[in-house]
Parts: sequence; C-alpha cells; structure tokens
Amino acid sequence: MSVDLEELFVSQVDVGIATMDVPTEDGVISAHMVVQQVTATDRRTGQERQLMLIFSSRGVVTMADALREAAEKATQGRP
Repeated sequence: MSVDLEELFVSQVDVGIATMDVPTEDGVISAHMVVQQVTATDRRTGQERQLMLIFSSRGVVTMADALREAAEKATQGRP
C-alpha cells in the first residue's frame, strides 16, 4: 500500500486547550484536549494550509519528548 505524504513547512503554531465531546465505547464524554492550529506551506505547490491538530493530554508529553530528541539531533547535525 502506497502512502502519499504531504510535505508542509510550518510557519506558525498556536496552542490552546478545548473541552470537546469525545465518543468512547461507553458513550460520549467531555474531555480537555490540547489543540494546535498550524499555518504551513505545501512544499510542492507553495499553497498555504491551515491545519487543526487535536491531541489527548497524555499524547502531548510523548510527542514533546520525541520532538525534543529530534531537535537535539538536528542541532548536532545527526539524522
């Protein structure tokens, strides 16, 4: 199966918290979620894009750790 990935260069990120209704096996619950609004430019077309990314609070800690590690490697010039 082929996956077509879009390459987007992020120019702005706004982060906030929202209370959202989330469907679960036990029904719909209200949960606090971390919301990221991203402005990015498509590498191929140059078109500006607006994305909204929604994360569980637990997932943000894991993502932050992975981003920190990647940033450290990039700063040191290692892939």
